[in-house]
Amino acid sequence: MLGARCSVLGAGLVDALTLHLATVVRGSGAPLLSGSVPRPLVQRRATVTSTVAHPTHCDAR
Repeated sequence: MLGARCSVLGAGLVDALTLHLATVVRGSGAPLLSGSVPRPLVQRRATVTSTVAHPTHCDAR
């Protein structure tokens, strides 16, 4: 499933990307977009609470 997300990002088919980030205190995580072509993104907005962040990024082009 993650590979499909990276391929639509790489193909330029996504206008905006909203992430829902929650802090993990222990363990290790996997990079979300590893192996994809870097794209210039601009943060348009972010909603932050004490437990989660919801940043939205748009293509900088």
